[in-house]
Amino acid sequence: MRVAAGQFKAIDEQDLEFAKMLGVDGVSYNALDFDMRDNRWALGQPDYTFNQHNPSWRYDELARLHELVQKHGLRLESMENVPVRMMREIKTAGPDRERELDAYCATIEAMGRAGIPGLGYSFMLLQVHRSDWASPARGGSVSNAFRRADIEDEPLAFGRRISADEIWERYEYFIRRVLPVAESAKVTLALHPDDPPVPELYGVARIFSSFEAHRRAIEDIAPSLMHGLGYCMGTWSEMSVETMFKGLNYFGERKKLAYLHFRNIRGVTEDFEETFIDEGDFDVVEAMQVLHRVGFDGFMMDDHVPHMPNDTRWSHRGRAYQTGYLRALVRAVGQLSAKAG
Repeated sequence: MRVAAGQFKAIDEQDLEFAKMLGVDGVSYNALDFDMRDNRWALGQPDYTFNQHNPSWRYDELARLHELVQKHGLRLESMENVPVRMMREIKTAGPDRERELDAYCATIEAMGRAGIPGLGYSFMLLQVHRSDWASPARGGSVSNAFRRADIEDEPLAFGRRISADEIWERYEYFIRRVLPVAESAKVTLALHPDDPPVPELYGVARIFSSFEAHRRAIEDIAPSLMHGLGYCMGTWSEMSVETMFKGLNYFGERKKLAYLHFRNIRGVTEDFEETFIDEGDFDVVEAMQVLHRVGFDGFMMDDHVPHMPNDTRWSHRGRAYQTGYLRALVRAVGQLSAKAG
């Protein structure tokens, strides 16, 4: 198994240099918008060659990014999530859904041509949500928290309630359209759970909030060697620690863990806070032992981390701590497992 640096949202060679210093094997980018001016220039492209409303990622920009990452001796492990604007019609079943689906398929094909092996996705209409983005954490740091009781008013986000059945229908339409393209392009699609995994938020059902929902998606609706889970251990722990370990064992044994977000939380579902990796509710050593037992051979990354005082926007200090902790866990548990036979 490998450790990567993740959550890069912009193309910056200093970030790649930092990742190399941390000793990771690769990197992952999240919701990268190639139409942003700084990203265009980072890839050596003048403004006028880019469409400001490009509906998909293109082969040339993906290939340049892959080349840049490799230049620093790193693997481009995955791309997580296209920008929100590229899936809005898909998730809402809007009038331009077919156009967006065609563009999404074009993105997958371009990734395959560029040699990028994985694309993370979610099917949250409202994305990740928190009630507090600066909750007090250890030693004066701050972290994210969700407390349902703190949300005084919960208006209907789309003017009406959107049921689980509606979203399941939209999801099935999406995945059955794009998965054959991913299979042909040899790009693994990795499903991320709804965060927080509450049944409904602002009148919108959140379908990927249980073990059974993920089993249904992976085994019943869209079974494929190129379809797995972007297994966020923090979000799964928000369901419950028991559910997180159940999923880790079950999907790990079936080789359905595409990659891991290895982070910890304290609390559950409607009242939780994100923590440093060593102080949350689940035993990180036990989790690593499970991964060794099931033969996980993918990569894991830090995901969300508490923000330390005087840190950067990307939380370089927090990520350095969490990434170092992860690398030590992988090595220590690996050596102990080898000695145990």
